[in-house]
Amino acid sequence: MAEISVVPYNVVGGKSIPSMPMKAWDITPSDTDTFSQPVMIECLTAGDVVVLPWAGDNDGTATPVTRTLTAGQILPFAVKMVYATGTDATVGGLF
Repeated sequence: MAEISVVPYNVVGGKSIPSMPMKAWDITPSDTDTFSQPVMIECLTAGDVVVLPWAGDNDGTATPVTRTLTAGQILPFAVKMVYATGTDATVGGLF
């Protein structure tokens, strides 16, 4: 599994999350690649996106979740991975 390197901007509690994203890029969803730091997702074209939340579920397990987003919507939590399987929205990363 490849890890996509993201350069930290601010470090809080050992995790890098800027108070306001400073970088943006197009994401190519992958069933194997993960981000090295928490990333926010912006929906560029409407559809479903399957992601792995950075901190997992409420019980801490790593379970993918599917959200249906509209263009311009920002997923309200940081993610570790955007899956190709099940994702038909075009998405960008914010960090």
